Amino acid sequence: MSSRARLILGGLLSLYVLVVLRAFQIQVLGVREIRDRGAKQYCSTIPLIPKRGVIVDRTGTELAVSIATKSVFVQPAKLRDPGKTAALLAPRVSRPVSELRKLFAGEKGFVWVRRQMPSTAAEEAVREVKQALCSLDPATRGKPSAVEGIGTVDEPKRFYPNRELAASLVGFTNLDSEGMEGIELSLNKYLRGERAFLVCERDARGRLIVPATTPVEVNSKGHSIGL
Repeated sequence: MSSRARLILGGLLSLYVLVVLRAFQIQVLGVREIRDRGAKQYCSTIPLIPKRGVIVDRTGTELAVSIATKSVFVQPAKLRDPGKTAALLAPRVSRPVSELRKLFAGEKGFVWVRRQMPSTAAEEAVREVKQALCSLDPATRGKPSAVEGIGTVDEPKRFYPNRELAASLVGFTNLDSEGMEGIELSLNKYLRGERAFLVCERDARGRLIVPATTPVEVNSKGHSIGL
């Protein structure tokens, strides 16, 4: 065998070994990495607010508590008639129709429409809109539960029973239940608890698909504080 032939054969063998090693790395060592990467591409999470701990004074009087509310969301990409949905939903969530139409015009997978509404009002708003929409669409007529793209999730809202009592000391939180001033801010990490997450999939276009049953990872509520 000539030197040229041996050189070519050696090069081919080296290339073959590299291909085998790469295949082994992908098929055996890289399976978990590829699976995790795929999960990140096709799954996403939406953070949900945990229930903050209670703040009480030395007599046990509650100065800050969290009350149960519901937030209304919409998935614009799943709406059959975004314009009609906006018109029906606007008066029920106290937002201008034009504002909601603009919000629903994009291809976002998930948008908040109104957060921290009284639970009964939020559920009633969604139920009424679904009933109205299903009566207009032959595909869902008589089946409000079949109307997709609108729903509610539970979110606690901070409430101060005695606003004037130690207000400057207690402080307040923002819409996301993060402390902004006073004890709410200084002891925020103890009061806020662990966030929960709404786990969603993404479609081929990258849009979020929120499950109708809205399963969440269990969160832990914050610690209560006594002054």
